[in-house]
Amino acid sequence: MVARVWIGIALTMVLACSSRAWSYEADVHFSLTYALCKASGYHDSEALAVASADEGMDLNASTRAWPVASWSFMRKNRLWHAFGRNRSVVLKRRDELWERAVSAHDLVKLGQFLHFEQDMYSHRRKLGTDWQPYGELLGHVLQGNAPDRIPYHVELAKEMARETASYLCRFEAAALNRPPVAVSASDVDHLVDLLAAAYPRITGRIVVNSKRPTATMPAASPGWGPADIDQVSASLNVPPPSTCTKYRFSADGDVISSTSP
Repeated sequence: MVARVWIGIALTMVLACSSRAWSYEADVHFSLTYALCKASGYHDSEALAVASADEGMDLNASTRAWPVASWSFMRKNRLWHAFGRNRSVVLKRRDELWERAVSAHDLVKLGQFLHFEQDMYSHRRKLGTDWQPYGELLGHVLQGNAPDRIPYHVELAKEMARETASYLCRFEAAALNRPPVAVSASDVDHLVDLLAAAYPRITGRIVVNSKRPTATMPAASPGWGPADIDQVSASLNVPPPSTCTKYRFSADGDVISSTSP
């Protein structure tokens, strides 16, 4: 019983350090996605729809990831955030989401697919050609935010961004019926480098609860705080995430309602 209490306290401390739950953050899911859409020839309204849906998966209670031992949350983690028992499970779900977006010719579904595809990189417990995902129960809770922040693994983030650009190109041809615009790998890598530069370094100790600092824990070494989103928006020449369309999704990812900024 005592062991369970201490485990619960430890998990609470880790989660308290997170501004959001388990995912590449808004600099990737909104800002990078928007920039890559524009570079790939998408119109402003199209880029906003795709990026808003991508970011929206972390903003909706019905779809956001969270380390809670319940069937409902494990299902969300598995369906929308690339957690799973093994790589085969994750790749199968990725392919399902891609077919879902293309067959519907739907930009919102494309954004939802890209969220999963991007998380497929940050949610790897084992890297390399035989990579494996974190499980859908605890995910990377013991690693805190590190897997979700670009500076911890810049090269992996570049691989993620290149694949995002590739899928945007493929969607143009397959679903939008227009000539795709390819983005060079060097241009994609430059965008990721700009994102990485927007993360402030952290040294010393992190306060778990800044409003009531009752506990602290060591910072990762080296450590990075969340990206400066104003710097990200200026560097990538994209609107801030606060301008995104607010989608309300069902647990199955269907749009219930939307609110424009």
